[in-house]
Amino acid sequence: MRRFHLHTLLPPIVAFAIHLLGLSSQYAPVFTALGLLVWMLYWWIQGTVSIGVTALIPILYLPLTGLVDIDIVTSKYANPIIFLFLGGFILAIALEKYGIHTLMAKRIVKAMGFSARQRIRAVLLSSALLSMWISNTATALIMLPIAVSFSEIAEPILSKKANFHHRLFLAIAVGANIGGIATLVGTPPNLFFSAFLKSSLNIDVNFFEWMLFGVPTGAILLFIADILLKKGIEKNKMIPESIDAGKINIDQKRIILVFSLVAFFWISKPLWGSPIAQLHDAVIAFAGVILLQLIPRNNTREPLLLWRDIQQLPWDIVLLFGGGLSLALALQTGGVFTYLESFVTTLGNTPIIISILIFCIIGIFLTEIISNIAMVAVLLPLILELSNKYQLPFFYIALPLVLGASCAFMLPIATPPNAIVFGSKRITVKEMMHFGLRMNVISVFVITFIVYILFTWKA
Repeated sequence: MRRFHLHTLLPPIVAFAIHLLGLSSQYAPVFTALGLLVWMLYWWIQGTVSIGVTALIPILYLPLTGLVDIDIVTSKYANPIIFLFLGGFILAIALEKYGIHTLMAKRIVKAMGFSARQRIRAVLLSSALLSMWISNTATALIMLPIAVSFSEIAEPILSKKANFHHRLFLAIAVGANIGGIATLVGTPPNLFFSAFLKSSLNIDVNFFEWMLFGVPTGAILLFIADILLKKGIEKNKMIPESIDAGKINIDQKRIILVFSLVAFFWISKPLWGSPIAQLHDAVIAFAGVILLQLIPRNNTREPLLLWRDIQQLPWDIVLLFGGGLSLALALQTGGVFTYLESFVTTLGNTPIIISILIFCIIGIFLTEIISNIAMVAVLLPLILELSNKYQLPFFYIALPLVLGASCAFMLPIATPPNAIVFGSKRITVKEMMHFGLRMNVISVFVITFIVYILFTWKA
């Protein structure tokens, strides 16, 4: 009980104490913003309450302390990118309701071949492709029983100590993490970055524009991961067939048609004339959602997607976007990063490629121990301050941080796919760290290279 009170009551007390301490100082806004940062970070890291509840703290704290008006704070929770996330997640719920995600995974796996190496590649690619459109958590949960099946069937052929078994499960985590890089809706940090760009700089990054650099980055990392995962696996060891992909029914075909239309317009939007080219991606997503409410299920009057299905939305993540944007606003309004002169001065005088490299390293390795969305929310305002002070290209020094936030492969606590795979007890922490460290280092150089090439191409 004493520990509960410590984690629950101490952070808000400290936050308001920091605010009061600075009231008589010329740096009062800085103290107020730092108080919010301490409170939210502590509760996010400790998991004292739901991350959604923590994300609501700015609505209480900022108007109460007078740093930001309530109208401005609450507007951050209605950012268009949040509605893109809502629309994308509702579409993902429809895919999961009708088992299309599992069907797709099984068909990809079945098409890849029967050797041990091909099975690893199939699991890796299936995880990545699914994670581009649905949450990496759901992806890992879908792929886990398929990998378990492969592993059990392979036991009479390959010993339990063979690399095949733990590499198979690593492929799930690696593929699910990398896949989220490719699309704007693939992982929360991507969407948060897009929302921050719109909110702070009035820059729009649409679905197609994100894929121009997201897909190549993901493809290169998958290619390298495929080589590393198959290293040491015998080429000619065959795993018997164990997958029944099943047939596609009428309802599944209707869901696939709606989802395909949404994905088509997301990707091809820039090629269309007005008004389609000017539509926000969230509008296209909700057009698909409404279609799912209008198209009936086979032989019934019931729509493909019901309201009770939509109630499964992860509202804590939705609120997290608003909380993160509000925290960023508080740090900017309070001028916190203006006073980090030593760090800013040092980094401001370095070549752009070094800045890219540094923030990529921070993004990858800091995500190993704290939430990637929390890290991005806290550090993006710092990078914006840095870019404003030294006329650095904000997009190109922030992008490696955001992409790196999806490349934490070392620890079970780093990402949900890592935790799910580790929880299967088919892989040890040592095995995950050994492989993950190599992937982390490789990711640093791949992302730095991609972003620097993008910068020089656009310059």
